[in-house]
Amino acid sequence: MAVDIGNELSVQRAVTHVVATFGRLYFAVNNAGIPSTGHILTEIPVHEWERVLRVNLTGTWLCLKYQLPVMKQHGRGAIVNVASDGGLYAIPGAPAYVAGKPGVVGLSKVAAVDYGPDNISVAVLAGRLLHHRHGAVRRRRPTGLKGGTYGGGEADAPTTAL
Repeated sequence: MAVDIGNELSVQRAVTHVVATFGRLYFAVNNAGIPSTGHILTEIPVHEWERVLRVNLTGTWLCLKYQLPVMKQHGRGAIVNVASDGGLYAIPGAPAYVAGKPGVVGLSKVAAVDYGPDNISVAVLAGRLLHHRHGAVRRRRPTGLKGGTYGGGEADAPTTAL
């Protein structure tokens, strides 16, 4: 089933279809994202800014909006939202992408706190950026992300933040 994550009706239909087909929804991975096209902050067209945020941030919110009530109704669930290094580091020429991915991290934290008492786990994966159209991206450990908000680990290992 094709789903347009940036379209509320499409997301709602997908969740409804899963429940109708399988009876329940216990696990979901929200892994959609599109890049910015290399415009610097002051030159990105408004339509591109809105399209990237619609897919990368609003789309993740729409998935949560329809997945969480179904999981709550069934008494449990687990969701993994994929953010990327764009949620942790600056990427040259990708202002909309970098603005949206920390929002995925924040949404995941709020969902984890709000729905944890309902036996629903929500995690966010911020893995290593492997390729970038502008060449190599220098990586360094983020600062100020300790105390349960960043999985730490090895510098090149995927990390989970809650």
